[in-house]
Amino acid sequence: MPVIKASEVKRAIKEGGKRCSKEFIAAFDHQVTIKLQQCIKEHAGGKKTLDAGVAILIFGGKRGI
Repeated sequence: MPVIKASEVKRAIKEGGKRCSKEFIAAFDHQVTIKLQQCIKEHAGGKKTLDAGVAILIFGGKRGI
């Protein structure tokens, strides 16, 4: 089952002046699925709710989204 909404990804790519293939969408969805599973598996202090801290930890980046 796809995790991403392909039409929204395609729209963003088009707005950026690019095009994408079906293979790109499939690979992108797969990578998002992997990251989502990493977020779900993260202990995060035993909390059940995934928050920005978990996303920052898994995806990398700075706090203060």
